[in-house]
Amino acid sequence: MVQISLAVALLMPTAEVAQAQFAVNCSRPILYDTFAPCGGGGTITVTPNTGKISTNGCIVILGTPKEARCSAKSFATTGSISIQLSAKQLDIKGGGTRTMSVKNFNIGTSAGGPTKVYTSAALTADPLLFGVGADLLVGPAQTNGAYSGNLVMTVIFTP
Repeated sequence: MVQISLAVALLMPTAEVAQAQFAVNCSRPILYDTFAPCGGGGTITVTPNTGKISTNGCIVILGTPKEARCSAKSFATTGSISIQLSAKQLDIKGGGTRTMSVKNFNIGTSAGGPTKVYTSAALTADPLLFGVGADLLVGPAQTNGAYSGNLVMTVIFTP
C-alpha cells in the first residue's frame, strides 16, 4: 500500500495582486490516498471539478483520492485573473531515494491544463470554486510509504 498526498497550496502572488484586490485559497491538496500497485505500474488520474478518478495499469485504489480544492474571489470589475502552476511535471518524494512523478496538471476542468484564465466579472458575485487534478505515475515496484511534494501556484491580474 502506498499513501500519497500532493500539496498544491503554496501561492506566489505578483506585485499586481494588491491592485486587483482578490484572494485565492487552496483548502485541500491533491490527495491520491492509499492504493496498492499489483505489478507493472500504472497511472492514477484525478480529474478536477468532476470527482472522477481513473486508473490504468494494475493499481487497486484502497482509499478515496480527491482533487485539490481552491477558491478565488475578486473585487475588480474589469480585467482577468490568470492562475498558473509552476511545473508540467513534479517528482514527489517518499523518503530516501523513493520518488514518483505527477504530471498533466489541470485547473478547473479535465482539459484545463496548467494555466486557467478567469475574467474578474465572473469572480465578483461569489467565490469561484475550482479544482486541480493530475496524473500520478506509479512504478512497477513502487516502494510503500508516504509521498509528498509542493507545487507553486502563481496568480496574475491583468487590468
